Amino acid sequence: MMIFAAIEKVAKKAPDGSLTINRKALRDALYATKGMKGLTGTITCDQYGDCADPHIAVYITKAENIKTLEMPSVPYWKP
Repeated sequence: MMIFAAIEKVAKKAPDGSLTINRKALRDALYATKGMKGLTGTITCDQYGDCADPHIAVYITKAENIKTLEMPSVPYWKP
C-alpha cells in the first residue's frame, strides 16, 4: 500500500493512458511516508528510507475474537 500510495503521488499519465514514474520522485515519495496505517502499525520513514516499526508482536486470534470483532490484548510472541 505504501508503494501504491507513492506511485499515485508521482505518476504522470500521458494522453495515451500510459504512466511514467520518475525513479527519484518515487524514492522521495516513499521516504516522505509519515503516519501511514499498515498491517504492523503506523509506518513513518526517516530520511534514509528506513520505515521499520519496532513494535511487532504475534497474536493468536480465536473464534471468540472474530465473533466480538476484538483483537487479543496479550501477544503470543514479542521480541
